[in-house]
Amino acid sequence: MNKLDSIISELRAPDNTAEILRTISQAAAMVMVTMNGNPEDVEPFTILWSTPTADTLFGYLPGELPSKKLDVLIPSRLHKVHSGHTAGFSEHPKRRSMGQAGSEVVGQHRDGQEIPLQISLVPTMHAGLRVAVAVIIESRPSPQNTGSCPVHHA
Repeated sequence: MNKLDSIISELRAPDNTAEILRTISQAAAMVMVTMNGNPEDVEPFTILWSTPTADTLFGYLPGELPSKKLDVLIPSRLHKVHSGHTAGFSEHPKRRSMGQAGSEVVGQHRDGQEIPLQISLVPTMHAGLRVAVAVIIESRPSPQNTGSCPVHHA
């Protein structure tokens, strides 16, 4: 068995799954949000969980986002429109990317600045609740990536 096969085998081992997921979740910007149809003691569209990367992206300290309403991450000018989208997604939950061709998706930093984003939604169940996991990518270039890509010639 070569080194690559060995690494792949190790990653596929059932006892490594939790560690792999923990590593991925720490690196990616993700939030888990409740959806409509949950038990009455859990308010719809409440943030249940966020990764440190999502906390930083939106300007929150680790542990501050859970229990807040999803609206804290959305510019107030978009609350009404977003409310319609969340209702539709809740009624017909399926994996999808947010935004239509040509439309911009934005979130709101704690300081009020808008953040251009790309978001994929994945509906699932967790602890008996219907939830959506949002995988979030900031779509503005980082300061390190504002130049052109170097071209390497052979």
